[in-house]
Amino acid sequence: MITFYKVVSEVFEVEKIYSFTIFLYDKERENRVVALKDGEPLENDTIEQWKSMEEKGAYLQVFNEDKDELLLQANIDETYLNELNSEILNSMKEQEYRNKKYGPLREQSFVLKDELAVASETNDFKNLMNRAHLEIMCFPLYLNDLVSTTTELVDKLFIRDILPVRIATFAYFLAKHNKIEDELTLSQIIVSALLKDIGLTMISPAVLSEYKELTNRDLYLKHPMLSIFVLSKTGKDFDKHVKRFILEHHEQYDGSGFPREKRDKYIDMPSYIINLSDQILSYSSGLVTGKEAKLTDVIRYFYKRSPVDGINSSFPDHLLESLGSLLKSEVS
Repeated sequence: MITFYKVVSEVFEVEKIYSFTIFLYDKERENRVVALKDGEPLENDTIEQWKSMEEKGAYLQVFNEDKDELLLQANIDETYLNELNSEILNSMKEQEYRNKKYGPLREQSFVLKDELAVASETNDFKNLMNRAHLEIMCFPLYLNDLVSTTTELVDKLFIRDILPVRIATFAYFLAKHNKIEDELTLSQIIVSALLKDIGLTMISPAVLSEYKELTNRDLYLKHPMLSIFVLSKTGKDFDKHVKRFILEHHEQYDGSGFPREKRDKYIDMPSYIINLSDQILSYSSGLVTGKEAKLTDVIRYFYKRSPVDGINSSFPDHLLESLGSLLKSEVS
């Protein structure tokens, strides 16, 4: 259900008093403030401020319960209001369609540790990818542009069992397993996991050929910053949290990571989740050692803090502890 209707300053009259509150929504900062309280006269300076903010991408809103009063007092028809809000109204229609298509499938039995065990034995992630896909396709499209973009990426990419999709899938489930439930944060994690290594495209394949030696190469240690640079050249204004998670996805709890050697609480939890997912899937795929390993064995290495060459288990204790309940033989 739509909560706020987008409106524009041109529908309001100077010195008129409206019986509803008008809000100003800053899309870039995802911040909503009261632009005019109900019962207050609208002054010319206020209108000019609104127009200035609108030029910068912000827009006015009215609470949906005040829709009828808006139509009456601003003397506009509902068709005009719907045209202003066509994007969100179309999203709601698409959401209704997706809920009917995928909603019943979400009710089917799914036990994460069982599916991880199957994936470990078969080296096949399709069941996990399919489950993540149908859950993500039910994310509310009108919540945020990034959420909508995430559903489109997942719909197109979660049909191929390749390493970046495996990492994003595992990160999604690990985040949920650690009580991260809001769709926006989950979307930020998924997009970051998918795009985090795009900066590697700027590095010569010769540099990347010896995986074990990469941490000794300065250019590789800068690739999270290169990823941010590449994204900045797309012309799209990426979510600030996505950029942070990408920048931090190789940082470690003890400060041994890169590119900035951040540590402890100065690293965001989703960044840790993406890093841990990346290490687990990269190691199990054979990318690190040249030899594939069972997924559950690698999860167990991190859970038990095993001193295994090629992985760095310096993460918050509670995150590593959470891995135990993903292993059938460790925690029932």
